Amino acid sequence: MKKTIFFIFIALFLTVGAVKAQEFTGKIGEYEITMKIYFADFDGDSIGYYYYNSRPQTLFKLVQTKLEAINLHGSMHVVLEEYTPKGNHTGTFDGQLECRGDSFEGTFTNSKGKKFDFELHEKLE
Repeated sequence: MKKTIFFIFIALFLTVGAVKAQEFTGKIGEYEITMKIYFADFDGDSIGYYYYNSRPQTLFKLVQTKLEAINLHGSMHVVLEEYTPKGNHTGTFDGQLECRGDSFEGTFTNSKGKKFDFELHEKLE
């Protein structure tokens, strides 16, 4: 019964367009990356992935752990946890998503505690 309800929920979720995907390009420190985040239109967690442009075959999973309004203009404080393909937590993106949704910047902390600035901009097609 639980599996049936889960599959019905997924089918409804996909058909009503409840998810908005947004793709960003930019850098963590000196390393060029591409990031894709799926923002939920309801009180669900956003998820996504990113990869280093030099190694596009290795995807790092992203899970939202914080999303809160910063100001009345709609800018958001976002925290995304990074996981390797094997499921190991290896880093954290802590930054500000601009109200227009066209930039995301802040600090990335790796599993060793080393911090890097990151700056990403919406990928234009």
